[in-house]
Amino acid sequence: MKKVFIIDYQYNNDFMNGAEIAAGIIIVILVIGIALLMSKPSTTSITTTSPSPAAISTSVTSTLTTTSTPTTTSTLTTTSTPTITTSTIQYIYCVGTWGTSSSTQVYYAPVSSTGIGTWQATTSYPVAMEDAGCSIYNGYIYCVSSGTSPLTQVYYAPVSSTGIGTWQATTSYPVAMEDAGCSIYNGYIYCVGSGSSSYTQVYYAPVSSTGIGTWQATTSYPVPMYSAGCSIYNGYIYCVGTGGTSSSTQVYYAPVSSTGIGAWKATTSYPVLMYGAGCSIYNGYIYCVGSGEAPCNQVYYAPVSSTGIGAWKATTSYPVAMYGAGCSIYNGYIYCVGTGGTSSLTQVYYAPVSSTGIGTWQATTSYPVPMYLAYCEIPGSGGGFYGGGGPSTGPWG
Repeated sequence: MKKVFIIDYQYNNDFMNGAEIAAGIIIVILVIGIALLMSKPSTTSITTTSPSPAAISTSVTSTLTTTSTPTTTSTLTTTSTPTITTSTIQYIYCVGTWGTSSSTQVYYAPVSSTGIGTWQATTSYPVAMEDAGCSIYNGYIYCVSSGTSPLTQVYYAPVSSTGIGTWQATTSYPVAMEDAGCSIYNGYIYCVGSGSSSYTQVYYAPVSSTGIGTWQATTSYPVPMYSAGCSIYNGYIYCVGTGGTSSSTQVYYAPVSSTGIGAWKATTSYPVLMYGAGCSIYNGYIYCVGSGEAPCNQVYYAPVSSTGIGAWKATTSYPVAMYGAGCSIYNGYIYCVGTGGTSSLTQVYYAPVSSTGIGTWQATTSYPVPMYLAYCEIPGSGGGFYGGGGPSTGPWG
C-alpha cells in the first residue's frame, strides 16, 4: 500500500510541473502576439485622416465656382452709371435797326433746328444804331460806331440767356465808322473800312470784360471798303464785296494775329455785285445771302482755306429780295433776320447748311419791328450783319 502511494505522488508531481511549463509557454506566446498586434500600423486611421485627391479637387473647384460668379456680377452692377444727356439753349441777339424810328431797339430769341422762338425785348442801345459793326466774345457784345454823329461811339455789354445787360461806353473808334465790318478772334477785334474819306482804314484792339483797349492802325484795305461783309476763320479774315468801288465783286483775305492784320491778297471774285448782303463762315465754307444786284436774292457759297476762297457755287435762292439784313450760322443752320428789299422788312428765314450748299428755306418767327442795316449774331456762330461778322473759330462767347 505504501509503495503505491509513493508512485502516485511522484506521477502527480511530475504532471503538475509539465502543466505549469506549458501554461508559461502559452502566456509568453500570447504576450508576443499582443505586442506584435499593437506595433502594426493602423490602416483605418490613415484612410480616415487623408482625403483623396479627387475630394481635394472637388473641394477647390467648388470654391472657385462659388466665389467667382457673384463677385463679377456685383462689380458690374455697382459700377454701372446711367448716361444723362443735356441740351444747351442758344440765342440770337439783334442790335438796332434803320427800319424804325429811334433805331435803339434790341431783341433776342432762342434758336434751334426748328427755327427761331419768341422774340423778347432787352436793354436798348444807348444811341441810334445802324450801319455799325458788332461781335460777341466770351459772354460780351461789342458794338463799334452808330447812326449818330460823330459815328465813333463804342459800347459793350454782357450777354446771357436773359438778354443783354447794361451797355457801357468804352474806347472810341479813331475815325468816323459806318458800313464797315468788325470781327473778334483770340481776344482782339478787327474792323475793316470806315465811313471816312479813303474808306480803307483798318484798326484793331484788345477786348476783355472791361471793354475795348487802345485802337491801333494796321494794314489798310486794298480798295475803298464799306457795306461789305468780313468774317474770321482759322486765323484769316475774309472780306467779300464792297460798296466803295465800281465792280463791287472784289474779295480779299489776310492773316490776323495779336500784332494786327498782315498783307491782303486778292482771291476768287464774287459772281455778282456784292454789298449790303450777309456772309457767314461755318465748317470751312463761306455762305453769302443776298446781293446788290437784282433780284437781290442770290445765294452763293465756297470753301475757305489759308490760300483764300475757292470757286463760288450758286445754292438755294432766298425767298425774298435780301439786302441790309443779318445772317448768322449755328449748329448746322443759317438764320437771316429782316431785309431791306421786301415790305414789311420783318421776314425771318432759316435753312440747313452743309458742304453741298444751303437747303430749303423755311419761314420762322417774324421780327417785332422793321429790320435792316442792323446787326444779328448767335454766340459761337460764323457771322453777323451785312457789314460784319462774328468769329467762326477760336474762343468766343
